[in-house]
Amino acid sequence: MIRQRLELHDYVAGIRAHDRVVLAQAITLMESSRADDQSLALRLLDELVPFSGGAIRLGISGVPGVGKSSFIEAFGTLITNRGLKLDLSLTRRSQQPNARMVAFWETRRAWSSSL
Repeated sequence: MIRQRLELHDYVAGIRAHDRVVLAQAITLMESSRADDQSLALRLLDELVPFSGGAIRLGISGVPGVGKSSFIEAFGTLITNRGLKLDLSLTRRSQQPNARMVAFWETRRAWSSSL
């Protein structure tokens, strides 16, 4: 099945309408390494920023064992302790869950329930 590529305005409208299918397609677009997808992804972000309500996007990456999860846990706790809202979108290349990620998701669940 060949995926029909959406136009920029279709992504924007779908995301603003909380359409999960369009949101999933937009995430796939953002993760793509194709040059034409990257160009469209950047344009999409530019279109969506005015609707972000002043939100800050923060990307964290690094080699295994460098402390990404520890940083995210500490930073998330700091943010929520200050009464600010936090949402987290996590992508993993590996399909093998580990104990640290389970603990991380438990922490995230605690953040979400405190909001």
